[in-house]
Amino acid sequence: MESLIAVLGTLLGAIVGVAGTYLTQRSSYRRESEERLATARRHAYVDFLTAVHDLYTQVVELRRVHREDGRTRQETVAEVRLLSAREAQARLESLRLLASELPASRAAALWDHLRGDGLMRGQDLEGQRFRAWRDTYWLSRRRFIDAARLDTGLDELDWSQAAAGPSRSA
Repeated sequence: MESLIAVLGTLLGAIVGVAGTYLTQRSSYRRESEERLATARRHAYVDFLTAVHDLYTQVVELRRVHREDGRTRQETVAEVRLLSAREAQARLESLRLLASELPASRAAALWDHLRGDGLMRGQDLEGQRFRAWRDTYWLSRRRFIDAARLDTGLDELDWSQAAAGPSRSA
């Protein structure tokens, strides 16, 4: 009888050990999986922001040339329409595959603003409208960054402290 109790005790200890190991491994896998997803999201968010900003700087440069070289609105609009949005569009689609709802919708809003009808018709290239277009770009970018930060487990930024350059005052 004593040997049966000893065997049962050993068996119970083994079962508890296996169950503990299983639960630890499952928890570890879940954490690693969540971290891999957060890392993939961060990369997708940065890639999208980079591609979008590249497109933005090209528009700003075309607008500068439009003002300084006296190009017509039609010439500038034609050049804006020729800008390749392929890279940024691909980055947006990649982001949509990984992101949760809020950052995906904020990314879409930023993208829609950047490729909006006013710019494509040349309306947003002139004076005050261009400044409003530019300010909305920076605001949409901030909103996307805040959503991306929340999606990866970080708090939103205090933009009065975190902003740099021309967007600091926006």
